[in-house]
Formats: sequence, C-alpha cells, structure tokens
Amino acid sequence: MNNQQLQSVKINIGSNMYSRFPDLPNTVPHVLAEFIDNALQSYKDNNNALLDIDNDYKLVVNIDIEWDDETNRATKIVISDNAAGINEHKYESAFMPATPPENNSGLNEFGMGLKTAALWLGETWTVQTKALGESIERTLTFNLNDVTANNLEELPIEKTEKGISEHYTIVTITDPTKNSPTRRNLDKIRGDLASIYRKSLRSNEMQIIVCGAALSFAEYPVLIAPPAGNYEAAPITWKKDVNFSFGKYKATGFIGILRDIDSTKNGFVLLRRGRVIVGAEYDGRYFPKMSGSSGTFKYKRLFGELELEGFDVSFNKNAIQDKDNLEALMDALRDEIRTPEFD
Repeated sequence: MNNQQLQSVKINIGSNMYSRFPDLPNTVPHVLAEFIDNALQSYKDNNNALLDIDNDYKLVVNIDIEWDDETNRATKIVISDNAAGINEHKYESAFMPATPPENNSGLNEFGMGLKTAALWLGETWTVQTKALGESIERTLTFNLNDVTANNLEELPIEKTEKGISEHYTIVTITDPTKNSPTRRNLDKIRGDLASIYRKSLRSNEMQIIVCGAALSFAEYPVLIAPPAGNYEAAPITWKKDVNFSFGKYKATGFIGILRDIDSTKNGFVLLRRGRVIVGAEYDGRYFPKMSGSSGTFKYKRLFGELELEGFDVSFNKNAIQDKDNLEALMDALRDEIRTPEFD
C-alpha cells in the first residue's frame, strides 16, 4: 500500500502476546527511556531540518503524570516531544511489532520499544504525531481489551490537517497496569533518567522535564590528593581518561577515585550510543574485578564512566550482552591504566 494512502497499521503478532508485555522484566525509568530514545533519535536524524525552521531550536521531552489521590499510583502518563515526528515513510514500521528500523545503528534499534513500553505501563495508549514537512497529524489508539477480545490484526489511523512546519509526538497512556509508578518513586525516576541521559544533559543537547522539574546531572566529586605514601608531593586529580581497544571491543571515558565514600556513586556506569545501559539505578552499577572486594576502600571509592562499542544489548536496553568479553575487556583495561606515576 502506498504510504500516501495509509489508512491503518498491522499489529498482528498474536493478540495474546500483547497481554504478556506487562510481565517482561523492566523498570519505570528504563521504560520511559524508550520514549526519550525515540525523540532523541528523531532529533539526531533531522537536526538540520529542525534548525532550518528555528535557529534557537532545542529538543524538549516532557513527561507528565496524573496520580490517584487515594493510592498515589499513576493513572495517566503523557510523554510529549518537539522532535521531527514520525513521517509517513516510517509510520507503518513504527507500529508493527518487532519491525526494526531501516537504520538500526541508532537508539531505536529493535522496533519493539514504543509498543512494549506503552503496554508495560498501561492497557490503552494513543500516539499523536505530526511529522516535519507534512500536513497531516496521525493518531493511533491501542486498547488491549479491544485488541484481544476481537483478535484485531490492524488498527485504523485518524488523520487531521495541520501546518506543514509543526512537528511533535504525544504518547498518552491510560488504564494502568501493575507496573504503573507511584508518587513516592518520582524522585528516583527523575534521578535515574538524569543518569541515563547524562551525556545529552551535559552537552545541553536536550531538556527532559518530569512532572514540571527539568532534569540535570550532578557530577561526582573526584579525589584530589598526593599519591599514597608520598604526602608531601603535589596533589593529583585522581581521574584518568580511557581510550582503549580490545579486539572489536572499545571503551572510552574515564576511571577515577571518589573524593568521599558514597555507596550511591561507586562502581562503573556503562554507556552505549550515548546513553547509559548499566548503572543508571543507584543499586545497579557494574563492579568488575578491578573494583576489588565488597567492603574495601577500593570498592567503595573506585568509579568510572565508560562508553562501550562492539557489544550488543538486551532488547529493553538495560543489560550488556557477552559478559565474558566484557570482563576480558575490563581485565585488559585494568592492566592498561596501571602506571608507576599514576596507579
């Protein structure tokens, strides 16, 4: 079917499969990150076109949550962005399950993120999107009960005329599942999202606003002190840049020593394609052999931030695959950073 005449999208993976999506292992921050990934990749793919219509353009992602006053659980989640929208060429594949994008080298590589993320949080979701350079806003609504009861294999698209220079995507999730967040976890959600997108927030590449609060990432203080056993020497900033290759694998970033013992900051954060995969959560950081034994000063104060290349990730982008080679890379890196003057 010609995309100009697209009236519906296929969703046929077996309607009962959709009912299992809420049972997938995940966390609220990592699920919300799927929507941010889509917006960030849309911005990266269309950066020049967005700047052409607005010299002051900046990507902004808003996450708004409505709460039940009695249970303090989320009843409605709205994720909106001012990226370039989903154009008609990509629209059909964006909503067909397990259909990777033509270019899977970006952040939305598996073709499962939006669908699984939305259904993990709520049984009904709507996506309104208006692509830059097109005159049509397209709206798609997925209701799990309707899909399963009627064994639906495709959903209709609602179309509305819009200005050609408008561009946005709005995802609205209702009928919450057991995974919907609670108000008491809001600060943790903000903290984890700021951690996941630390590189984009540092560079001012985008702004993320969660329930009215703009996110920022606070850098970890690094130890500045003379070498151990030579306390009259000049103080050293104990942070070492890393640019290391091991076969097809590569790690760039830094390894350092925390100024103070802090169990929320020690350990390693692993990134891929500019966003955190492992270590965003306070209790989920990576501790290779070089960290030493739990309870030691080395374990409590050694930390690092490494961008990895050559590794695959889980489909929900919260785990690095090929852990044996990850350990081998870290062992080789440990030997690389040991120098007499800066061990």
